[in-house]
Amino acid sequence: MSSNSGMADMVLRKAGVSAELLVNTQDEILVVDDTVDSLRLLTEMLRQVGYQVRPAVKPRMALEYAFSELPKLILLDVKMPEMGGFEFCRRLKEDPRTADIPVIFVSALQDLRDRVRGFKVGGVDYIAKPLQQEEVLARVSRTLELERMRQQLTEMVAEKTHELVLDEQRFEALYELTQIRDGSGRDPVAFAMESALSMTKSEIAYLHFVSEDQQYVDFYHWSFSNSEQTAPNTGTRCLLEEVAIWAECLRQGKLVIYNDCSGKEEKYRMPDGYFPCYRHMSVPIYEQGKVVAIIGVGNKRVPYDEADARQIALFGNGAWSIIQKQRSADQLHTALIQTVKSIANTVEQRDPYTAGHQRRVAELACAIAEEMEIDANTIEGLRMGGMIHDIGKVHIPAEILNCPRKLSKLEYELIKTHPKVGYDIIRDANFPWPVADIIYQHHERLDGSGYPQGVAGDAICIEARILAVADVVEAMATHRPYRPALSISAALEEIECGSSIKYDSKVVTACQRLFREKRYQLSPL
Repeated sequence: MSSNSGMADMVLRKAGVSAELLVNTQDEILVVDDTVDSLRLLTEMLRQVGYQVRPAVKPRMALEYAFSELPKLILLDVKMPEMGGFEFCRRLKEDPRTADIPVIFVSALQDLRDRVRGFKVGGVDYIAKPLQQEEVLARVSRTLELERMRQQLTEMVAEKTHELVLDEQRFEALYELTQIRDGSGRDPVAFAMESALSMTKSEIAYLHFVSEDQQYVDFYHWSFSNSEQTAPNTGTRCLLEEVAIWAECLRQGKLVIYNDCSGKEEKYRMPDGYFPCYRHMSVPIYEQGKVVAIIGVGNKRVPYDEADARQIALFGNGAWSIIQKQRSADQLHTALIQTVKSIANTVEQRDPYTAGHQRRVAELACAIAEEMEIDANTIEGLRMGGMIHDIGKVHIPAEILNCPRKLSKLEYELIKTHPKVGYDIIRDANFPWPVADIIYQHHERLDGSGYPQGVAGDAICIEARILAVADVVEAMATHRPYRPALSISAALEEIECGSSIKYDSKVVTACQRLFREKRYQLSPL
């Protein structure tokens, strides 16, 4: 290990930061400060542990660099004569190219109002001068890790949502397939193959049966996007060893994709006089451990992938398809729950109280929604939003969150930024529910007296209206650093006084019914 590497590890351990996280990173950090000595110090701190750093003394040039190169993080001085840090950040957030780049303000200013202003213009953290290396590295590491988690969440949800859309398309086709099977007179296999052609954008599709002894293939159905193309006669039985490349999945007993058939052995090509095959995918259909059929497609203009394979496999049999669709939906649901829990765990590592609060509020909110007979899909979205509704508090200093006294006006203004910060973290994750809006609106009130937007009435989504009541009840009934827990009765009186004013009356009634008539109890912390 080099002396520089050893020094970096020592610095990281002292700062309480994972060495692997930083040493292996390729993240580029833009540092903007018109004071050369401060710029040099901050740059050296970051480079010492392996970051790529772009120092800049002129804000306007730094802003143009950010627009063109899109750094992973920007450390920004507040007081600069050419362009102040707040104005720099405002312009950065107005441009779609750079709106999601996290900004950490670095300043000698100690006034809490400056910090509040920094968060309002889009900053995610604040480092006070004089600079302490341990604090700088810890805050930079945490911000980059949170940004990576946000990006991973966005990508994961986008991928899972795309799969869900494909599953919905398959299910619609399967529903029509069952209608055809129930007596419309149309050939269900022909419809299935036409659907396979359409969904995979292929030129060839087929479904053939396999003999009990797994030695023969019976040609059953061919479909072509070009009506002039021809194929082996339907009803023909061939030995497996004589069947062309489209039965290779039976030989291997698994999905087979050939995106370049030009180099395959002659026996695996289609016979002379039939259609040429330059790309091909085939999927075995199993029943009780044996392959009972082969479904395949060919000649897609772009390479086949596993998503194509899933679509084709699902059309092999209507009943199996519906089961497969349900399994896929369950897997998506499980993946989303695991993702949301991982985010909640991130909050818990910093503030265990907040995470316990989020879970209890989510449970109560879902119970209220069930009492109101709200549909299951909306309740599931409410659960997701409730589990991470306070994620924006990761950017609130711990000393304010755990303050044993009543907060000052300025401290409270800082607390009030957490719904917007949480919204910014989650907004690009394309959940099938309005999770970002639930987080953004959970402190809004019917009369417009809430925050951060001050919206009122029906402009507040029903999930946020439910979450607002659950949040108040749980908060009042739970110990706070500045006061002991109050009674459930006191909490119910509070929401009753605000019914139809601050809180949705239907939500209030359902919540009261849960506690007073159905003996609902908050789960332990």
